[in-house]
Amino acid sequence: MPLEVKRAWTYDVTNGLESRIESVTAVRPIPVAGVQGMEFNGPLGVSRFAWVGNALVAQCTSNLVFTPPIPLLASNGKQERWAGKVTWMGRPIQATAEVSERPFSLTLVARTIESTESDLVLHLPSHTIELLTWFEPGVGIVKQEQRSGPKLEIGVEMVEGH
Repeated sequence: MPLEVKRAWTYDVTNGLESRIESVTAVRPIPVAGVQGMEFNGPLGVSRFAWVGNALVAQCTSNLVFTPPIPLLASNGKQERWAGKVTWMGRPIQATAEVSERPFSLTLVARTIESTESDLVLHLPSHTIELLTWFEPGVGIVKQEQRSGPKLEIGVEMVEGH
């Protein structure tokens, strides 16, 4: 995931029966997890990521804040466990998670991408959320799916990254 100011990605976002094109832009360096990370802005809000060693961590996404930051991509391909608080709508909730990754050949927009598939399973007191993310080296997130149980809540596929 390149963390460079002005880097932009355009995605086809599917939520239920609705589909729309949205862009996300890296806007400024910001401290995340004790290192220099990057703040991203898009129509859904602000996200903050950083590389900590070989792990890509998220301090916040469009509607959640993680304390400590949560790994989106595991270090060295090993499964990682996380425990902390997830703040949603100003309310902190205790949570745990596991993240694992594997190489994956992904067909996207009529081309095959050698990617890394990351599987983040977040356990909240009331339910579990699974976030599958596909990363293309040097490009970033090319596809993402968020599920609660078997139901796909939101799907994202890259249209353009520059």
